[in-house]
Amino acid sequence: MQITVTVSTMRRKDIATVANLIQAQAERLHRLDPRINPPNDIYEIRAKLEYASGDEVYRPLVARFGEQLVGYIWPGMWFLHEQSALRTFYGARNGILRDFAILPPEHTLALISVDTLIQHVHHFWQDRRADMFGINWPTKDSWFHDIIIRFGYMADSATAIRPLHPLPEVPTPANLVIRGARPDDMNALEALHIEEVAYHPPHDPLKRKMNTPALEKDFRQNIAAYFAGYPTAFGKPVVMVAEQNGEVVGLAECYIEQVTHGNLLRRGKWGYLNSVGVRADKRGQGIGRALVAQTLKTLAEHGAEQFYLYFMYYNPLSSKFWPSMGFEPAWTRYTRLAHSPAF
Repeated sequence: MQITVTVSTMRRKDIATVANLIQAQAERLHRLDPRINPPNDIYEIRAKLEYASGDEVYRPLVARFGEQLVGYIWPGMWFLHEQSALRTFYGARNGILRDFAILPPEHTLALISVDTLIQHVHHFWQDRRADMFGINWPTKDSWFHDIIIRFGYMADSATAIRPLHPLPEVPTPANLVIRGARPDDMNALEALHIEEVAYHPPHDPLKRKMNTPALEKDFRQNIAAYFAGYPTAFGKPVVMVAEQNGEVVGLAECYIEQVTHGNLLRRGKWGYLNSVGVRADKRGQGIGRALVAQTLKTLAEHGAEQFYLYFMYYNPLSSKFWPSMGFEPAWTRYTRLAHSPAF
């Protein structure tokens, strides 16, 4: 017997059923990985759905098998201007998901409902000329990973989390000093940042164009805020350097970030590691490990309760280094170019 799942706009009378689906999914994913957010209160979920139902531009959608509701998706678009530093990692017109709720893997309609929703949202994004599609999903949900890879996505980047304790105990190499950055370090900091940025493109399977001028501008502004004692969009900056024999050979640009709400991180005070690198000719000596170990201690002294960062799976250095320092992926961003064929 052929099973047919259809997709239509969510109706207000669907909200209670969709809310239960979202909450059940959150419970399942939280069991898979207790580090991610537990389910929200059902009334909070319904309030968000009430808001979504009023979106006249990007209407939330549901999948149905007959009268049975078997999935929910709220697609959107995210536009980035040419000068944005984020164009390094994203497209100009990005297809995104504001919300996505599916049946548990053991349900007989789980696979076909997910397939139907993803195919439908691809048409939605293509109609709006999206050049890149992106979906964030908990890394430990291997069932979803296997599905999304079939649609031509690649596991692009990880949101990796590290608990506060135990802080790493790492020996410091000879003649190495880990300290806070000073204004007279600025030239060395810029050189280290440029070297880190230049490392990415040769390894990127999507061949994205690195927006180096915008990245350098943002970096200079963030470092200037650190020296002036001002917060940035990320939070309070903390910048550490590794100095060996009088030369600055390593950089850790970090922030104390207060998360009040969000889908990826729990509420609380986080230490965010944004840009970390060691000069190429100094790698392999343990400088990076010593720099990160001391940086985590410094962030903890500033009140960080946990730590997080992003790394690209395709980067042969970061994909090995960060797990070795206790950072484990919690969320994976799956990315697909609009013209990529599905597998």
